[in-house]
Amino acid sequence: MYHEDVKVKNGETVSGIGADYGYKITEWHKIWDDPKNAALVKKRGKPEHLQIDDVLWVKIPWHTVTRRLTTDANGASFLVTRNGQAGKRVNWVQTVYRGNQPIGPNSSPFCVDACTPDDDLPFYWTDAEVASPPQWVKDFTGDATVQLSKTFADQASRGAPSAAMGTTKWRAIVSIAVLNEKRVTVYDSWVWGFNLTSAGVATKVGPRCPTPHERQGHLQLLKGGLGTTWIFDLDQIRISCRREGVESAWIWVRSPGMDIPPGAVNRKSV
Repeated sequence: MYHEDVKVKNGETVSGIGADYGYKITEWHKIWDDPKNAALVKKRGKPEHLQIDDVLWVKIPWHTVTRRLTTDANGASFLVTRNGQAGKRVNWVQTVYRGNQPIGPNSSPFCVDACTPDDDLPFYWTDAEVASPPQWVKDFTGDATVQLSKTFADQASRGAPSAAMGTTKWRAIVSIAVLNEKRVTVYDSWVWGFNLTSAGVATKVGPRCPTPHERQGHLQLLKGGLGTTWIFDLDQIRISCRREGVESAWIWVRSPGMDIPPGAVNRKSV
């Protein structure tokens, strides 16, 4: 877990900010009583006395609790859920390696999902999808009231490659993404994918923790991926994963934050 330093805007409250980051409205005291906010509490006395530009530290304790990878006829499907509540400042990011079968207008084997842009934001789910989840996600999760800020779902597939092409090796890395103004922090990352032979036999790969090389590739793709005014502050990016309830050590990347240029789905990936 880690903390976000949230600068208070006009009309914002501790409970409202907490809800944006996945807390219940009634859990505002978990934020207000956090030792990192001791100076602010001493200065303001009560949460209703918050002022514009005050900095409120919000602990981000959420982590993935479900990771279900299944083999499909010509690919694989991955379902991930996290704990905590839905929050509009929590989403997901995914980077993809499409091997010898990139499709769509982006011909590169590497991309940030959505590989064919479906909006100008650096996240997996669009605002419209979060507001009204697609029917395929409801069907896939078996949850008519699914909350996408808590749920990642993807179904990736390809046609059988020719013998000359060789086996298609499709891989992705998905991470929880936390928004703080235009800064994005990613963590709790997982590798998943599939191999597909020329005989049309699919084998799932993962889910597993990313290797150091894969972590670096994930971050480099995010730096050059989607969005026009977003910043992936690499001083704040943390890559970790959890195995059997034990969180691995944080991997810190020491580089300056960078503006994200216009970027480069499959249901949702391609």
